Amino acid sequence: MHENPKLDFYLKHRRDIEEWAAIRSEAGAALSTALLSSQMKLSSDPGIPVAQQMERSFDRGDHGIVLPLSEVGPVGMTCYWVPSKLFDRRNRDCWPWLAIETPGKTWKPYYENLKRSTKAVATEHGQTMDGESFLWKASIELADEEIDLNVYADKMMGRLSAAWRALEPIVTETLGV
Repeated sequence: MHENPKLDFYLKHRRDIEEWAAIRSEAGAALSTALLSSQMKLSSDPGIPVAQQMERSFDRGDHGIVLPLSEVGPVGMTCYWVPSKLFDRRNRDCWPWLAIETPGKTWKPYYENLKRSTKAVATEHGQTMDGESFLWKASIELADEEIDLNVYADKMMGRLSAAWRALEPIVTETLGV
């Protein structure tokens, strides 16, 4: 017996633990599919723009659904995830997150103005400052009792839509559209 009872438990059950851990990628793929399917519900909402697939980073396996926040430039409310990292707590991207996406600090003078003007609403939606292309972001963890990935995906799209509705007028005013 070791001083750490968790070590004893792991050693005793390591084969089962590894077998269960191998299912993680299947769960990530299922959640990714649920998120993409839930995007269709956004398209049926006449009050928000057509959701778009994020155009960058797909070579790394990243996925994103973007609701444009401005016609002036590429600013959007994004639901972003990396299917291969979902459910893997060793990675910072183990859960989908919502973010205000911009071209980053290179998009002056808008970047600093957007950061200031969107701070209060972003904070209300649980977002914290990211500092680069994602102005604000919030990781949205699947609750322990949630096992229906479609329900979780619908909640994510609901949060995406609600954040867009709150931020769109602020972004429009900040950019002078």
